[in-house]
Amino acid sequence: IKNNKNWIYFSVILAFGFSNHMSMIFLLPGIAYLYFISYGFNKLSFSKIVIMLGVFFFTLLISYSFILIRANQNPLLNWGNPSNLRNLYFHISGQQFSGAMFKSSKIAEFNLINFLKSIPFEFAFGTLLFSIIGIVYSFIKVKRLFFFIFINVVTTFSLAINYNSRDIFTYYLL
Repeated sequence: IKNNKNWIYFSVILAFGFSNHMSMIFLLPGIAYLYFISYGFNKLSFSKIVIMLGVFFFTLLISYSFILIRANQNPLLNWGNPSNLRNLYFHISGQQFSGAMFKSSKIAEFNLINFLKSIPFEFAFGTLLFSIIGIVYSFIKVKRLFFFIFINVVTTFSLAINYNSRDIFTYYLL
């Protein structure tokens, strides 16, 4: 984790992930935990973040430029038609889905109940037992991994239950 070069590579990979889907944002709290547990909160760690952000945004700019250029070539598959800056912005920001997030507490309650009801069927009882054993083991033996996964699961779950979508279960995949 302390290798700077790996964090630069990670910035590039994260940018490619964001150019594919904005739900990558669900991973940022866990990633921030890993970073700050390794480097602490100090001037040097924040200067490294600035470098990583530069690499991240440069890679993201290249990725989005490719999307813009490719959309202007009239491909067969052209979701959102991001062939100009306005459409690219709508595509990146998920404008067509913006009304589906945080609409009401009733949606969050409904999604929470459905999620809890589905747990035995999603995991099956045998794998659920192994999951519990894995959680306990990681808490005892590999605390950093446990907290990284815990933070990401809580973040993903908290955001996903507030999403009004028919395919909501794919947002719980983390």
